[in-house]
Amino acid sequence: MTDLPRYFESPEAAYFGFFQADRAKDKHAWAAVNSYPHVRITPTTKLEGMDAKSTSFFVETAEEYATEADWTLREATGWVETKGREPIRFHESSDKVHLLGGWTRFNKDGEPIRSNRVTYIMTKPQKSWGIQARFSVQAFEGPNERIGDDCTEIIEQFVEATRQRNDIARLNLCRFPFIIVEVGQVTIIKNINEMKKRWYRAKNRKIVASITQSLQTSASGAIISSALAFDTGEKESNLYLVGKLDQNWTIAGVSSII
Repeated sequence: MTDLPRYFESPEAAYFGFFQADRAKDKHAWAAVNSYPHVRITPTTKLEGMDAKSTSFFVETAEEYATEADWTLREATGWVETKGREPIRFHESSDKVHLLGGWTRFNKDGEPIRSNRVTYIMTKPQKSWGIQARFSVQAFEGPNERIGDDCTEIIEQFVEATRQRNDIARLNLCRFPFIIVEVGQVTIIKNINEMKKRWYRAKNRKIVASITQSLQTSASGAIISSALAFDTGEKESNLYLVGKLDQNWTIAGVSSII
């Protein structure tokens, strides 16, 4: 147990607090960095369950997260610390920020072991900022323009299908479980029927303009931004994780800022 902070006044403070607690191997401080429920998803895996040591996981409470904290496997690779990249705010509101970041793991000689690119969904459900979700593109060995273009096309198809209210086309572009990240809430859409019900309850509005772009890429997938404007005058900034699973390029999850 250390005296590391449990309260964060900004998204960036929580972001760097994540790596500080990780380096100290303080499981309770590490858990305090998150907003709950907390989820992590990747391009090439489905949500695997409640085990925070899994590649993709969902946990309800800080206690669960702290219980699962374990540095043994990383230490076996020679790991001694992880340094976070300087983060960039891409979409933001008063209680939610899409923070483009990532990290590199180092050994005792200061040599890099592994790097990753991650978009951190930062939220402020109460007084403190925390990490509600991590959208990871997995191992990073440099930008992959081709993957970025392919994943951007997937989201453009999804936006067009939404515009045309073509549910079959939209469903074919999603994987299940499908993750929706909100402030203080993570919704897990388990199957096609649940998704149809959610769309049926959605606002009756028409997309009149859209801009889609790739933000972070790897050989496994990409983080894609989609900015929408509606005939109601509303605007929405969406962040998607897209990757290849079971030979198909699909959308694993979304976070939206209105």
